[in-house]
Amino acid sequence: MAEVATICNVEVNEELLDEHDDLRLDAVVHERLMRFEPVDAMVSHEEMRARYAKEN
Repeated sequence: MAEVATICNVEVNEELLDEHDDLRLDAVVHERLMRFEPVDAMVSHEEMRARYAKEN
């Protein structure tokens, strides 16, 4: 892929960078969802209480 240089104002540049970040995150989410197994992600209520219980 050839590199391209453009001249734009700060606002447009920030919008382009935000869009690039959104696309990158979308790709990460897609990859994770393709490997997601709901059965492996299930946690019982008791496990959650034990994991996050406040210690007095």
